[in-house]
Amino acid sequence: MHSNDTNNELINVPQHIQKQQQYEQKKKNRGNRKLQRYRRKLRKYGMHPDDIISLVDPQTDIDSQENSNILNQTVISKQCLVSSGQQRKNMKIKKNLKRLTHINEINSFKTIQTLKTIWIIEHNLIDYTDISDQTFFHILSTACDANTDKHKCLLNEKQKQIQLVRHYATLIDRLSYAKLQVLQWNYYHHIGTTQHIGTRRISKQLAEKNSICYKYGKPKTLIDQRLKKSQEELQQAQHAVQYFEEIILCNAAPHMDCHSKIQSLSSILQKFVHQMQENIRDAYEYKRRKLYLDSTDHQLVQAFFDLKPDRSQVSIYIIQSSLFSFFFNIFMMSQ
Repeated sequence: MHSNDTNNELINVPQHIQKQQQYEQKKKNRGNRKLQRYRRKLRKYGMHPDDIISLVDPQTDIDSQENSNILNQTVISKQCLVSSGQQRKNMKIKKNLKRLTHINEINSFKTIQTLKTIWIIEHNLIDYTDISDQTFFHILSTACDANTDKHKCLLNEKQKQIQLVRHYATLIDRLSYAKLQVLQWNYYHHIGTTQHIGTRRISKQLAEKNSICYKYGKPKTLIDQRLKKSQEELQQAQHAVQYFEEIILCNAAPHMDCHSKIQSLSSILQKFVHQMQENIRDAYEYKRRKLYLDSTDHQLVQAFFDLKPDRSQVSIYIIQSSLFSFFFNIFMMSQ
């Protein structure tokens, strides 16, 4: 009788151990599904793993040390049990995420930089703090008189003067660019209200047959939004320049006439910025002319088809427009 009890206990012990192992195995495979889905979503967006850790860790809600240990064991076990198929899938994901690397770097950079630097990056402006000292030595020498005692009202040390001019030029460049933006969007708004040149789109096949673009212009709502935003940015740029000039006047010596020196420096920097933004002005002028010409082409094509021509007339028109486009391109290439 005693031997039978002993055998039953020996049989029950492995069963108990097996149940415990199954329970532990199920507990390891469970994990935090909500957290895993959230991490997977962030990885799909192309976020860096370090950024995911810094973002997810504060949001984890683990009530006890036991749950945290279970979560750690789950992560370790899943890292160890990655199959070859999962590795191939990860390689495909990495290839798809290569195109997002540059965007991630820019987004990470923007979170660190100041408002001025973000403005420069978004609008492709020049950061005059990165220009060589030789160029700014020349600007400083033309902005100030030959006698160094007369322009010490700006700042006493020469290196500080260079940094001052660099920062001042960046603010003036931002102000000049904001003015160009307001003029551009004002033009779109004016030509849309006076000449009813808004936006239009046709099929690419029809545009190719008639040698014209298939769409042009911008929606009125977009023009109004951009115009309002550019006006706000212009006001911010004006306030930034005025505030910077007030700081210079407050830090200057009371017996020095710094107001005239600031005006002289401002006029020279405005001419300098005007030359540096020549490509931007040319690009805006090209967009304005292209908008008007594209609108004219669409109106002429629409007027031609409103006459309801026959097939022979349409064929002659297509040949003539193709020849005109061909010779026009040759003429533009020869210029």
